[in-house]
Amino acid sequence: MAESPDGVILLAEVENKAVGLLHAWLRHTLDIPIFVPRRYVEIDNIAVRPDWRGRGIGRALMEAAESWARTRGAKSVELTVWEFNVGARAFYEELGYRTVNRRMARPLDASNSKT
Repeated sequence: MAESPDGVILLAEVENKAVGLLHAWLRHTLDIPIFVPRRYVEIDNIAVRPDWRGRGIGRALMEAAESWARTRGAKSVELTVWEFNVGARAFYEELGYRTVNRRMARPLDASNSKT
């Protein structure tokens, strides 16, 4: 584990070989009166080697991240998952994560310019 006050990198090893990694950040809302104050941890990245998936590595990394979040006073753990990544979505849902918002994007290129 490598950590700073606001971030952590968790490494899963088996027989001195890296089999998984998780990177998370402590986040909080800006101190602006119109915002509801929130303190949460955001999972930035999680990866498990394909040959080690389904063996509890991802679950152990997520549990360790949640434990780290509690020590930082976070009230929730949040993450982003691609809509097409059905396997990852099922994994997070199995751990108790639920969809709370929808992120939208629009490519900026010459073909869709309004000017």
